[in-house]
Amino acid sequence: MPTEYNYSRPTVLNMERKPFLSSEDIELLPLDESDAEFLRDGVNHRQVRTNIGITKPQTLADERSLIESRMESEDVSLS
Repeated sequence: MPTEYNYSRPTVLNMERKPFLSSEDIELLPLDESDAEFLRDGVNHRQVRTNIGITKPQTLADERSLIESRMESEDVSLS
């Protein structure tokens, strides 16, 4: 039996982040350190990890490192 996973966002968000794009249905926010736990939990789900090519479970430190590198980049990363 597959394990159910709750993909809802944390209820406490960094309210200083201004949405990059917002509509009635969706809000895209700049990536932030507070997203690390949510991202780790998502990519560690077996079906997600298999489909995005990650071969080993990711730690919180892995996700924090990813976020830090994305925040230093000139590219836009959204969560």
